[in-house]
Amino acid sequence: MTKGAPTPPSAPRATGRRRLPGVTLRQGAVKQARAEAGLSLAQLGKGQVTAPAIYLIETGRTRPSLPTLEHIARRTGKPIEYFLADPGGATDETLAGLIELEQLVAAGRNDEAVALGQRLLDLGSSAHRLGRIRFHLAHAHLNLSQVEPATRLLREAHGHFEAVDDQLMLAECLGSEASLAYRTRRPGAREMVDRALAICRNLKPVPQTTEARLLSILAAVHLASKEWDQAIAVYQRAIDVAGTLFDLRRLALMYDGLSDAYRQTGQVEAAARFANRAIALLEVLHDRLALARAENHLGLIML
Repeated sequence: MTKGAPTPPSAPRATGRRRLPGVTLRQGAVKQARAEAGLSLAQLGKGQVTAPAIYLIETGRTRPSLPTLEHIARRTGKPIEYFLADPGGATDETLAGLIELEQLVAAGRNDEAVALGQRLLDLGSSAHRLGRIRFHLAHAHLNLSQVEPATRLLREAHGHFEAVDDQLMLAECLGSEASLAYRTRRPGAREMVDRALAICRNLKPVPQTTEARLLSILAAVHLASKEWDQAIAVYQRAIDVAGTLFDLRRLALMYDGLSDAYRQTGQVEAAARFANRAIALLEVLHDRLALARAENHLGLIML
């Protein structure tokens, strides 16, 4: 090597860590958000990335990973969508994945849903759909009785929907948070579902499937609080609102809850009628866990 010549950069050292794909940003968005927040490069990156790395992101010389972009969004108080470049009709590789994720959760294939949801979160192109991915992934974890990740994902999805002013999904998310709260005996379930219903009913037109789902959650909250008459009234209202639009599994669970409320008030005939309706639907759906629970409720009625 010639004396005085610059030393060539050494090859990157293998770390064994997979590099996450970068997110395409709107030009100047990071610098503008940093200026509005009154942060230096170092302050913006604190705890996550270096000041030089933030500079490279601001100048467009590198694209941030999704976790880095989320850090920038938190530090500047901006929603993630503020930073994103317009996809401009380009193929969104996560759209098909999001649809599949929702279908897997609906079909009860929760282990597959968790694996797919995590892969989608790792994609840089997922930034536009973060809220919905986290929402459905949280439900997969809930169905697997994995409370901690479900709680975190619902909290993050809630923040996303609130930041982008997606009122419908905010109502849906609040309903799920209320459901999780009463199932884990945490306070605040009633307040959350009441707020969700208020948001839902403020939409024009009112989305019937969402209203019916939220009413069923409110009824379950009454049931958990041993408010039998209120539970019966709200379950009946939920069934009326749902009409023919509700999915069969949720309808079966409403019948099962209504049956339990009737049993608790001594109305055996009505309790048996709705228990049998729940069992008939769950047999068609091959939902073994919910079916076993409904059959147990019917057994209690027949004692």
